[in-house]
Amino acid sequence: MIRTFLLIACLLTSVACRQRGGTPADANIVANAGNHSAETIRPDTVARPPLAFGHETWDFGTIPETGGPVVHVFRFTNSGTKPVVVERVGVTCGCMKPTFSQAPVLPGGSGEIGIAYDPADRPGAFDKAVYVYTDGSRMMPLRIRGSVAARPETAADRFPVEFGGGIRLSVKEVNFRMVEQRHDRRLTLRCLNTSPYEVRLRVEFAEPLPFLRAEAPAVLAPGAEGEIAFICDLSAAEVWGTFVDSCYLTVSGRRLEGAVVVRGTGIGDLAELREMPRGKRPQAEIAESLLDFGTCAADGTAECRFTLENKGGSPLRIHAVKYPAGVTGQITAGEEIAAGGSKTFVLRVDGRTAGCGNYFAHVELLVSDALSPLCDLRVRGRFE
Repeated sequence: MIRTFLLIACLLTSVACRQRGGTPADANIVANAGNHSAETIRPDTVARPPLAFGHETWDFGTIPETGGPVVHVFRFTNSGTKPVVVERVGVTCGCMKPTFSQAPVLPGGSGEIGIAYDPADRPGAFDKAVYVYTDGSRMMPLRIRGSVAARPETAADRFPVEFGGGIRLSVKEVNFRMVEQRHDRRLTLRCLNTSPYEVRLRVEFAEPLPFLRAEAPAVLAPGAEGEIAFICDLSAAEVWGTFVDSCYLTVSGRRLEGAVVVRGTGIGDLAELREMPRGKRPQAEIAESLLDFGTCAADGTAECRFTLENKGGSPLRIHAVKYPAGVTGQITAGEEIAAGGSKTFVLRVDGRTAGCGNYFAHVELLVSDALSPLCDLRVRGRFE
């Protein structure tokens, strides 16, 4: 008798545990009420309503991206013994819009649920779920699928930046990222003349830097494409840290208002470091790169500290340090930290230069680390 009782208790506990068990994370879906705003629901917590659909999946086949929304109507019959009300229709993407009536459907009666799919900016195959909810929180799953044929590429797609003067560009920022000393790097952006006239191009830098130059086609015919090349040459110039400049285009003698931003970071020559075994290379590590000095008097000097560790197998060299205005430190270019060693440095921020209010600045530390040649220290606090 006791064994029978224990067996029944175990079975009841098992059932209760399964009922309370969580749903797998990928079973959550996005639901949609009448206004098509997304909400998270759990489809396994609701029962199926007594709706008999002629089909529960519809394949649109291949549709054009520029053809506008396509619509399919799912028709159903109430196979139950009581009236049914479709309270809401959940969709899993903002690209779908459902239409339905909330009027009661009598037993044996029929109804419709329309699903519109917008293919704009959605080339490729799609497979979307739709969830029909009736009174009593009962749910019926439907699906739509198909493939969107991509629209032909236009000039605006290939040259998205309208620069003025009939000129369109492929990008409006040129980023060299890391450029090693004694090396040069060349990047290009594409341009298009959409005007009916031949134009003469010239490139001008806002603050000419000796290591930056640009080469543009002298003449661009109507409808012609060209390339503007930007060259960062550190083969002779020594540049450490981040550099930024603006580049203007002059079209047939008229300077356009927009500017192309040119940026990059000068770092050490990594050729010798790359040839070293990984375990022998120097390795820089700063445990906390966000330095908060708290609150300081507006006419005072704030201090913060950081520790630079060398976790590598050879000396770590500090190539250069780049301070923002009002920040000073005791970091010496050319200083080395032995393998396995560390050193703590002090940074000072002049409140008179910073001004009252919240303060935030970057200090760049250039080191001989092949993987992390730039250590970006962020300094923050408040002067009042």
